[in-house]
Amino acid sequence: MPGRLSQSILTPRQTIRLSELPQKDPAPADDAAEGEPRPGRVRKPIGWSMIVIGVLVAVSAALVYRRDGIKGVTEILTSDLSLFGGILPRVLAGCLLGAFIAEILPHEKVSRSLGPQSGLKGLLIGTAFGAILPGGPFTAYPVASALLTVGADFGATAARSPGNCRSWAPTSRCGAS
Repeated sequence: MPGRLSQSILTPRQTIRLSELPQKDPAPADDAAEGEPRPGRVRKPIGWSMIVIGVLVAVSAALVYRRDGIKGVTEILTSDLSLFGGILPRVLAGCLLGAFIAEILPHEKVSRSLGPQSGLKGLLIGTAFGAILPGGPFTAYPVASALLTVGADFGATAARSPGNCRSWAPTSRCGAS
C-alpha cells in the first residue's frame, strides 16, 4: 500500500516553468509623502523567547534554592544586579551612539568607504574603526547596526567587531573593566 501511494503521487510528473508561476500583485503604493519615515514594526514586550528564558531562570533559581537555600539565591541576585548596574550605562551609551551615527553619517560617503564596492579598503577602515572604538560589545553592536543602516557592507562591519580585538588588544580596549 505505501508503494502505491507514493507512485500515485510521483508518477504524473509535471514541470512548472518559472515563467508560468502566478505573479504576485505589487505592493500598493503608500499615500505617505516621500520624506516621511515609515512606521516601524511594533514589537511585543514579551515574546516566546522571553518566556523560554523566564522558565530557564525559574528552574535555575529553584535548583539553586534547593542546593544552597535562600542565601545562595540572594547572593546570585545581588551579584547580578550589581553587574546589570555596571552594564546598563554602557548599553545605553552604545544605543544612543548608534542612533546618532545613523542620523549623522551621510549614506553616500559610508557606502563609498565601507560599502560592498569598497573592497580591501573598506575592511581596513572597518578594522581600524573597531580597534579605536571603546566599550566592547555594548557599544560595538549598536554602532555596527547603525553602519549597516547607512550603507556599510557586512564584511566591513564585521571587521570592526570587538570579537577580533580579544586576541591582540589590551582587555581595557575591548570593553572589560
